[in-house]
Amino acid sequence: MASLLSKFRIDYSALKMVSDVNRRPRDSTLAYFDALIAPFLAADGERGGVTAAELAAARSRTHRHLRVRELIGELSGGARLVCVTQPMPRRRAVLPPALYAAWLHALASAAERVLLVRGNHAAVLTFYS
Repeated sequence: MASLLSKFRIDYSALKMVSDVNRRPRDSTLAYFDALIAPFLAADGERGGVTAAELAAARSRTHRHLRVRELIGELSGGARLVCVTQPMPRRRAVLPPALYAAWLHALASAAERVLLVRGNHAAVLTFYS
């Protein structure tokens, strides 16, 4: 990673690879997310909200994003800027907009300055080794 950052002339002050991103988030983080999503919970068949079935279907992705939030707070809380790749939205039937917005809010509020970045699946950086 350090070699790649140098090739693209990206200046950085610290580089730490994190391997436990798939660990379950803490109960306090889950409680934070439950409070965040609570106003958007809807009964089955109701439009515009998030149903219990949709939350259950996205549980592993939600836990991963919440764990990333924890890691940002722990490892980069004092950074001047934290750049985070946005989660990819899915079709409306699979991922409700309110749930996606809750993920974005959880990531964006993990540190004082967070930049959410999303690409368009096209390679834009090229180097020759």
